[in-house]
Amino acid sequence: MTEAQAGTGRTARSANGSSTESTDAVSFTILEHLGVLRASASGWARELNYISWCDRPAKFDIRDWTPDHKKSSRGITLTDYEMNKICEWVGQRNAAVAAAEDGHR
Repeated sequence: MTEAQAGTGRTARSANGSSTESTDAVSFTILEHLGVLRASASGWARELNYISWCDRPAKFDIRDWTPDHKKSSRGITLTDYEMNKICEWVGQRNAAVAAAEDGHR
């Protein structure tokens, strides 16, 4: 079973609002829903979440989900270090773009 099939199990919601899904092979807990990157007409949404897969340390996770989070597509997970590095690079790029735009005014 793949991570994309994880949502076929039962859902439990904890006091802090996080949801836990489990099947025989894969379980996950959405610790924090950070946002929706895009939504499709079919109801699936590409989301950024902070998820613990199989009771392992949580990672940032980008993938498409059904509205009930019972099904998901393949996605990508990023450690805190990897996400911080991406944010650093994007910040550097944005600063360079802003400086270039200021130079053209």
